[in-house]
Amino acid sequence: MLQNAKRNSRQIVLAWLDLENAYGSVRHMFIQFALKWYHVPQQICELLFRYYDEIFLQVATEDWSSDWFHLAIGVPQGCTASTIMFDVAFQVVIDIWRWLTKSLSPGYRFSGSDIFISCPAYADDVELVAQTVITCQKSIDAFSEALLFSQTLKPKPSKCRSLAFRRFKKGEKSEFKKVLATDYSSFDPLLTVRGERIKFIGDDNPPSILD
Repeated sequence: MLQNAKRNSRQIVLAWLDLENAYGSVRHMFIQFALKWYHVPQQICELLFRYYDEIFLQVATEDWSSDWFHLAIGVPQGCTASTIMFDVAFQVVIDIWRWLTKSLSPGYRFSGSDIFISCPAYADDVELVAQTVITCQKSIDAFSEALLFSQTLKPKPSKCRSLAFRRFKKGEKSEFKKVLATDYSSFDPLLTVRGERIKFIGDDNPPSILD
């Protein structure tokens, strides 16, 4: 997308959103809702409900061990079922986001093709793509709203990142400051999530954004 935007001098705005304690925050009944929403057979739903409802954990060290306690929320990482169970539940959030943004048309369309990308996701990591800053911010707000449906999942602003590119005209006055000396440059789109600024990663001096 970035190469296509650069070759065609088009604006592109991206936001990478990360969730706070994603696997540990998904409710078991939210997973049940997702399974039924996507028409998973009742026998499988009940099997998974019993599985998660009967998981007990213990913290053990060389010197002491805790009492056994019930896994009341979240899915244990390392469990072969947990990855797909989280993905099924998180897909509900993505579907709500798509419904909330259906009139917004977020995403980037490749020049000269019908390829259109708006929300690539992997596990709990999501990239929201837009061709304007305003659209990208509205897309982020919609995603935050979609997360509310889960009651427990929420973004973690400190781990979210943003990046944007566009062509700047000479002498142009803008709230956005270009980073590169070239006319086509990265810039901080000043995006926010949950009222906090999303860190910009397109600085021309990489060490400064890692401090």
